[in-house]
Order: sequence, then C-alpha cells, then structure tokens
Amino acid sequence: MSSLGRLIAVMHTERGENLRLISAREATRRKTSSMKKTERDYPTDELLPEYDLSNGVTGKYYERYKDKVKVALLEPDVYQMFPNSEAVNRALRAVGELIKAAGLEAGNRKKRVA
Repeated sequence: MSSLGRLIAVMHTERGENLRLISAREATRRKTSSMKKTERDYPTDELLPEYDLSNGVTGKYYERYKDKVKVALLEPDVYQMFPNSEAVNRALRAVGELIKAAGLEAGNRKKRVA
C-alpha cells in the first residue's frame, strides 16, 4: 500500500543479499483479480536484453549431477503403469529387495546359459 493508500503491485527478485526491483505500478482491478500470465503475455521466445548469459559455464554441474542421478527412458506401456516418480522408485526398491533376497546382488549375478 502506498502512502496515498493505493495498492501497488511490485515485482522483484532476490539474489543472495541483493534485492532487484523489476517493476512497480498501481494494481488495477484487472491485475488484482488475476496475476496469471497467458500465452499472449509472451510474444516471442527471444531472451530479454537484461539477461546476460555471456559469463555462463556449460556443464558446470554435470559431474556432480551424473554421479548422483541416473536417468532411465521408460517404454510407453511401462510409463502408463506409474502415476509419478515416487511410484517408480517404490517399485524399483521392491524389485531391489527381491534381488537381494534371492542372492542376486550386482556382484553375484550368474550369466544365463542359452
């Protein structure tokens, strides 16, 4: 609320200890009822000039990421069986427990004879 009693819409971002003001304007009835962006609010896929990525580093977190996360591509029929990642992880943990119980852990697997 401004000193004159007007409702002000303020857009900002925080980066560490810094606060960057992006926009501040009087909130209209239209804006106060819905702050939702629509497709027409974003006319192009162009990067805005205030975003400077010239000092960006490609693959900065790649090594850290690849050691902790494994990505698996699910076939469409398998994908349909699970509502979310949590369900997939629960199922894989259950299969892992069955493998351990059967004594077929990674180092103990026997090759199949055809």
